[in-house]
Amino acid sequence: MRGRPQRWGIPDFLSPSVDKKGPLDAFTVNGADFFYSVPNHNVRAIKNEMAHNATPSGQLRSVAPGWTFWAVESMIDELAHAAGKDPAQYRIALLDGKGKNDGGAQRLRNTLLAAMGMAGYGTSKLPKGEGMGVACVSSQERATASWTACVAHVAVSPSGEVKVKKLTVATDVGMQVHPDNIRAQVEGAALWGLSLAMYEKATLKDGGIEQTNFDTYTPLRMSQTPEVAVNVIANGEKADRRRRAGGDGDRARARQRDLQRLRRPRPLVADHGGSGEGEHEGVSRRSIANNNDPPEQFLRRIFHSSADQSPCAGK
Repeated sequence: MRGRPQRWGIPDFLSPSVDKKGPLDAFTVNGADFFYSVPNHNVRAIKNEMAHNATPSGQLRSVAPGWTFWAVESMIDELAHAAGKDPAQYRIALLDGKGKNDGGAQRLRNTLLAAMGMAGYGTSKLPKGEGMGVACVSSQERATASWTACVAHVAVSPSGEVKVKKLTVATDVGMQVHPDNIRAQVEGAALWGLSLAMYEKATLKDGGIEQTNFDTYTPLRMSQTPEVAVNVIANGEKADRRRRAGGDGDRARARQRDLQRLRRPRPLVADHGGSGEGEHEGVSRRSIANNNDPPEQFLRRIFHSSADQSPCAGK
């Protein structure tokens, strides 16, 4: 598997391969070490030279859980279907927190339950041809995860046309620095994932890509945008020197790709909630690195102006 080709030029990002044939990009399988309790769980990444040379990979604004969770959640749905179980209840049963999954599995399960409750999953009476699908993911790394779940309300017409009516997302990023920014990350990522799932595609003909502009490569339009409901879970967690604050950037991008499995739709998770990738209010990366203030005081000093202006401030 090769997921982030730009990393191949950076030796420090590569990991030794089992077959000793050279280093590989371990980031390509991030997310495969999920929190479900399943026996015989093994992960294997293979660099397929023939496939790579035939169709060289390009750039995707996402992180590896975007495609690994697409595979994981698709398989979980298939297993639930084969077992005759409700897909959401099947997931809840697997998130039992046994062994190394203790802690993370429970938070993911709670996030799934929150999304289900918000969407009325299993309690709302839907018209013929409509249904709800679920997914829940943790991303990007197990040790620094945030947890997100989504319920997609989908309608299928007699002609087979699929329409997503609503996306209901719950996310647990730990301490919330700026709730509005977290919601913005989740909303954007959910809609981007929906766009990838239903509208965006590139086809090959005679050795080239057929789509050359946005008249033929058609992303989600505003008129096609469904309702998106986001709940950022307030769990009372505080950041300290031993655990950094979570967020909603990388995990939200993971959610994008997870929505591509639209037969039984679902979401993803987050990483940089409300954080900029540069300087913020005159505070540079260097001043952050050299900071000696208590974490809460430092965060309050950085974000006080934006938090004071937020409609959520004080709520």
